[in-house]
Amino acid sequence: MKLQKLIISTFALSAYLLAAPTSTPTTITTNNINPKEVFPSTLSSSSQITLRSHITLKNSSTITTPALEGEEYCHKRKYSVTKDTKQKEENKKDICTNETTPTLALKPFEFVATTNHSTTSTTKNQTFKKANLPSLTIDKPKLTLTFKAPKNRDGKRVQHIGAIEDSSRVSTYVFHKGDYYIDSLKLESQNSNKDDLFTIKTKGQVRIFLNKESHIIKRADNYKRRAYIELNYNKNPSDLIILSKANLTIDASRRLKAHGFIYGYEDISIISNKNSTIKGAIHSDGTLTIGKEIAKH
Repeated sequence: MKLQKLIISTFALSAYLLAAPTSTPTTITTNNINPKEVFPSTLSSSSQITLRSHITLKNSSTITTPALEGEEYCHKRKYSVTKDTKQKEENKKDICTNETTPTLALKPFEFVATTNHSTTSTTKNQTFKKANLPSLTIDKPKLTLTFKAPKNRDGKRVQHIGAIEDSSRVSTYVFHKGDYYIDSLKLESQNSNKDDLFTIKTKGQVRIFLNKESHIIKRADNYKRRAYIELNYNKNPSDLIILSKANLTIDASRRLKAHGFIYGYEDISIISNKNSTIKGAIHSDGTLTIGKEIAKH
C-alpha cells in the first residue's frame, strides 16, 4: 500500500495503522506540503514519515504560528503629492500590521539560555519561581516539580532552565502558564523492574522550547509493571506546545497519552503501541518515525 500524501488525515491514518503489518514499515515522501498551516494534520513532515507501529490519533486539529510572535509586515505606500506638511509625513509611513502568513516550516526560534550555570540535585517536591534556574538532576522517585514562570519586563511569563536529567522512576512536572526555555530534557530511569511513569501537567497555555537533543524514555521489563508517559493528558491540546531544535525521542513501552502539539526542527521518533494515543498534532522538519523499536541512548 503506497500513500502519496505526506500530510495524513486522522481517520485514514488511524484505519491504516490498525491494519498495518508492523514488520513492514510504510514510508511516505512527497513535496505536497500545505503552506497555509503549521500543523496541517495530526502527523506531518517536511521530509519523510515512517510508520512501524500502532497509534491512535484522536483528531487532526490545526494550529497556526504557535512558536513565534507575529512578525510585523510592512507594505510600501505610493506617496501622494501634497502641500500639506502633516499629510506628507503621514504618506511617508508604511502600512504595518501584526498579521502573519503561517507556513508549515517555522523559522527557528531564538533560544534564550539561563544565566544560572550551576547544577542542583532535587530530592523533594519543589516549586521554582525564579526567571533563571540551574540545571536540575533528579533521581528520587515520586517527586512533583512545579514551574511557575515569572513575568518579565514586557509582562510575559518566561522561565529559563538549564539541562534537566531525571533518572527517577516516577515523576510529575507541573508547568504554569508561560514560556519555558530548557537546554535539554533527558528522562530515563535506571530501574525498569518497577513502575516507570512520567507526567506533564499544565496550568494554562504552556510552550516548552528545547535547545539540544532530548528524550523521554519509560520502560518496564516486568510485564506486571506500568511504563507510562502522559503529556497534558485529558486537557486542551493547545495548552501544551513543545518545540525542539534538535532530535526528540518519546518512548513509552506500555502507554503514551499525549494531548498537545509537538514541532521538531530535526527528527522526531515516537515509540508507540496499541495503547498509545495522540490528540493534537506532531510535525517534523526532518524525519518523523512512529516505531516500535527500543531507542538506545
